[in-house]
Amino acid sequence: MGVMRRAIAGSLLVLSLTACGQAAGTDAASPVSSGSPASQVAPAATPAAVTSGDACPAQEPSHLPQALEAVTEAYICLGEDRAVPGEGVALVQVVRRVTGGLDALLTAYAAPDEAPTPDTICGLAAWNPLVVYLHDDSGVHAVRAPTTSCSAPTEPASSAYTALVTAVVGEGDSRTLQSQLSVDSNCPDDYKDTLSIDEQLDNTSPSDLGTAASTPTPLTSPVSVCTYRFTSDEQGMRAGRLDGHDTLTGDQLSAVNEALSLARPDPSCSRQEHTRFAVLNGGQRDSTVVALDGCAVSQDEGWWGAADQLRLSLGA
Repeated sequence: MGVMRRAIAGSLLVLSLTACGQAAGTDAASPVSSGSPASQVAPAATPAAVTSGDACPAQEPSHLPQALEAVTEAYICLGEDRAVPGEGVALVQVVRRVTGGLDALLTAYAAPDEAPTPDTICGLAAWNPLVVYLHDDSGVHAVRAPTTSCSAPTEPASSAYTALVTAVVGEGDSRTLQSQLSVDSNCPDDYKDTLSIDEQLDNTSPSDLGTAASTPTPLTSPVSVCTYRFTSDEQGMRAGRLDGHDTLTGDQLSAVNEALSLARPDPSCSRQEHTRFAVLNGGQRDSTVVALDGCAVSQDEGWWGAADQLRLSLGA
């Protein structure tokens, strides 16, 4: 398997769900209702700030209860991406109060789930359940959209959810999704130490691995260089944390390619002794990983031992 296919860029794998077309920050002139003509919601003053714990307490979403009492308030709590100048991109927990469109949503959400059919082929998509938190006198109910036979929200439910009008009434904690360096450089914040991982997984000898090509393939301009410093991820695997970026000049690229042409299979070279590494043209076919304080270089199906000339050409 090539390095480009083994490389796992960490950038957070968190799925951000924005308000799906909601008119955020727009208040409806009339109070929301529960969808029943006899159960209009009494006007309620919107508090200055509402916490996600109060608006959307942790619970497993369920189908709309049949015995739901008059709805007094309805909320949506979602993580929203925010650009923070000088810091990168943050995920902020935003609390939105539903101010319009609740009648249509409750009608759509009251429909039953479609039963699975044996002849239906479903994909592996992870569907957004479109959860809305309904408050009534008995408490808070996290309700989800009714689903199709493939567990996707039904079209009427999805349309009703998208049509909701909401207003932001609170914001919770935030966490960084992407550093400013990653935003500016287009380098992932986290990158698996593929040199070390490959050595642990491979049973073949270094010389055999190097025969995929006699030497690494020369790189072509432009060449992006993302540099990483060794850390350990949550599973204890060696991983790299982004600590620099550069784009090679013409002279630097010539020096790198000359050094790559001198790389040779080296059974004495360990791929686990370095603490820093560089990823050149990450994600492309000629993606190349260089141990900046070690001896190894990998590309496509092979890896080799490289002289100090390669590391010096990268400024290590």
